[in-house]
Amino acid sequence: MSERKVLSKYYPHDFDPRQYIGKGTKFNARKGIADETHIGIIIFRFFIQCPQCAAEITYKTDPQTGDYACERGAARSSQAWRPSDTEEETTEERIGRLEQDEQQQQGKQGHGTTIKQLEKHTLVAETDIAFADALDEIQLRNAGATEFMAQT
Repeated sequence: MSERKVLSKYYPHDFDPRQYIGKGTKFNARKGIADETHIGIIIFRFFIQCPQCAAEITYKTDPQTGDYACERGAARSSQAWRPSDTEEETTEERIGRLEQDEQQQQGKQGHGTTIKQLEKHTLVAETDIAFADALDEIQLRNAGATEFMAQT
């Protein structure tokens, strides 16, 4: 069991206890479920304690942006890049765009080749090749007969 003991603590290269908690710090956290959801996705709330002052820090997941949001006891030192408000689409616009994409996909599948169409095309190609071979054979026979007639 001695290998489980931690003899030294890891401090990242950017750690400054006066500014913020360093990235890569491990915490024991309590997990709770928030009262809200986003398009049926459950939003979780996490409670941790600050390693310097033992104050409670609360943040929750934000599935809309794929990030998290600080609620209490902390401030973000950097913000993830997000599109501006003018670029964001509303839920109705997103649903309309997705429905339009789905209709386009169905349209492509309807006009695309199916197995039956491919089989029909292959059969037509095979019969065309058979007719061309038969025609070549007839022309060779006729050419041979013409040469025979010319020799006599």
